[in-house]
Amino acid sequence: MKRFKWLLTIISIFTIVNCGGGGSSKEAKELLQKILQVVGIPYDIVVNICQDDNKNGICENIELQTKVTLRKGDTFNDIWEKITLTEDGKYFLETRDPTKPILLELQDTNRVTYDDGKFTIPFNGFKTYEQNETKELSILAVMVDKGYFLDSEIEAVRNLNNTQTQDKFYAKLLYALETNINTLRATGMTSQDAMLANLQEMGTELIANGVKNTLPQDLNNCGANMTCVDNRLETMYDRVTISEEKASSIKETHTTPIATEMPTSNGKKLLVSKEIKYEDNSYGDIKSDTTTTTTYEYEGNRVIKTRILTVSTYNGRETSRDEEICSSSYDSKGRYIEDICNETGTTSTSRTTFTYRDNKMVSSSSYEDGRLEDKWEVI
Repeated sequence: MKRFKWLLTIISIFTIVNCGGGGSSKEAKELLQKILQVVGIPYDIVVNICQDDNKNGICENIELQTKVTLRKGDTFNDIWEKITLTEDGKYFLETRDPTKPILLELQDTNRVTYDDGKFTIPFNGFKTYEQNETKELSILAVMVDKGYFLDSEIEAVRNLNNTQTQDKFYAKLLYALETNINTLRATGMTSQDAMLANLQEMGTELIANGVKNTLPQDLNNCGANMTCVDNRLETMYDRVTISEEKASSIKETHTTPIATEMPTSNGKKLLVSKEIKYEDNSYGDIKSDTTTTTTYEYEGNRVIKTRILTVSTYNGRETSRDEEICSSSYDSKGRYIEDICNETGTTSTSRTTFTYRDNKMVSSSSYEDGRLEDKWEVI
């Protein structure tokens, strides 16, 4: 009875929502109905699904939310079919711009200890302007959206032979995602930075753990032996979960850059910003990372100094550290005319000059220790 009452409540709500006037314009884009299919995530932790209209990573009241659309003339069977679809993990979204990002808001107070258990997974928008296009919302799907692998490369792990094995795989994947959220948030990372770093790390480790081939093969070979399945999934889980030590390193490489003002000896203020890039070259049990930290110093809106620090590690040990410092010069018209770079610990100097004609750059020359190495010019 409770379930039937819930269905009637939804029908009542959406009937009211769709009874308003709301005229349309011939110039307006066609109103499209899209279907969002939640896969591998319990429906009872789904809080909201919306289009991220202003791309701030948050579902807001002004943004389009998913809903069941009830139209004049719909029969009881039509209504029941739509409600049944939502019970099966499908959500309807009406939009005039399907390309906008999709946000899946979840809440799991039993597993996530931050923000009252709430976290958001950001997806790309739809690919086409066709009616009733379906987009999958799953942990694997968002990793495809982020470019970590292709849809075709994970077909096998999405279609395991045993239904119980498939459910266990998705459950373990979600468990790892939530575990990593707690570990990353404990370092002080924001929810959005933590999620993006989480997806990147898990995507990289899933590839290393054979998500494209050996993982689905191993799980299928287990057949109905759930002990075998659990053991293989535990190996996957150990690989994709982030340690506290790793989380501290990730915080330094995935945190959104923040610009700060620093005073100088001549009384001027410098705006200093930092950009950090992280490259994971791990393969198998070998952990090889490269972190490049670029710090920019500004005077007004001009970059006057750039420091590039590159640190490489092998299985947790630092193997190399290189730093290059570049100073930039401008002419009386504020045009960028020269870069001089020195690598710390060496006597090598590189210099690049730029020339202009009618305020347009027409040539550039690069020198290494005074020797001309490269030159281009507009003919």
